[in-house]
Amino acid sequence: MYYSPPGQYLWDFWLIFEASEYHLFHLQAPRSLPDPEMRHNHAAIGHAVSADLRSWRDKGLALASGKPGEWDDLSVWTGSVIKKGTLYYMLYTGRCRAEQGTIQRIGLARSSDLYYWEKYAGNPILEADGRYYEKLTSSEYYEEAWRDPYLFYDHATRCHYAFISARAGEGKFDERGCIALAKSDDLIHWEVLPPPCCPGTFGMMEVPQVFQHGGRTYLLFSTMNYWYAESHRARMQHEPWDGDHYLISDALLGEYRCVGDGVLSRANHYAYASKVVNDAGGKLYLLSWLSRVPGGDAFAGVLSPPQPLSFAPDGTPCISP
Repeated sequence: MYYSPPGQYLWDFWLIFEASEYHLFHLQAPRSLPDPEMRHNHAAIGHAVSADLRSWRDKGLALASGKPGEWDDLSVWTGSVIKKGTLYYMLYTGRCRAEQGTIQRIGLARSSDLYYWEKYAGNPILEADGRYYEKLTSSEYYEEAWRDPYLFYDHATRCHYAFISARAGEGKFDERGCIALAKSDDLIHWEVLPPPCCPGTFGMMEVPQVFQHGGRTYLLFSTMNYWYAESHRARMQHEPWDGDHYLISDALLGEYRCVGDGVLSRANHYAYASKVVNDAGGKLYLLSWLSRVPGGDAFAGVLSPPQPLSFAPDGTPCISP
């Protein structure tokens, strides 16, 4: 029912469909760690495949942290995969030991088959641009947030875009959470752009996904209740929520707006960093990683089964049990 590779916690994940199979890439760390919160500094990227989004076959390690002294020698974190020509391109987050993991950067790995990945020699290829985004030296925030790149190819502009978890360079401290933007023609050389989404409601917006449905563009992201800005709390009619949130736009690059309280679903308090995925028949489903499962008190670190996703007339996404 739930999936995680043998002996490993599973959390943030991303997918690509190829040759009648879903390829799942996910963060993983050993369950033997004394505390599951230690997993962040021991994260690697695992790989699994499935024909139906329910039964997964572990394919081992896809990408590991770098050698001592390299830019990603502490851990590798969340990314995404896209195909260009005959190659697959994975953008991923990396941190280094020399900086105690306080600065996040984005690197590139490429593959011809989705199984063997080679890191790009010119990594890292993307860093936070101080013209638009908060840097470690420009704020009292504990890290330079620049992670979770989500790749999206826009046929209209023939450009690849990366939507990135970051913090704006200006604004109230607890309102700076934003989704950053970069664009590229070749997935190697990138231009960092101003944020298309900076709602001023959160201190951090994690693990973005952009998808389009019914003439609308959806921005899915996750946040924690302690990242809700004080000004946002004062306006809310509901309690702050750990987990999946969404915004809607009429165009890929914004302006993104909130519908209702912006929470994707209050059915499962332990679902986080969910992804919307099409099945082979074109139906939409939601996959999540779960920190708890029914009947369990311990940290779970597993992938959920797919849940059908539909949409109300106003565009509100609805999850079926």
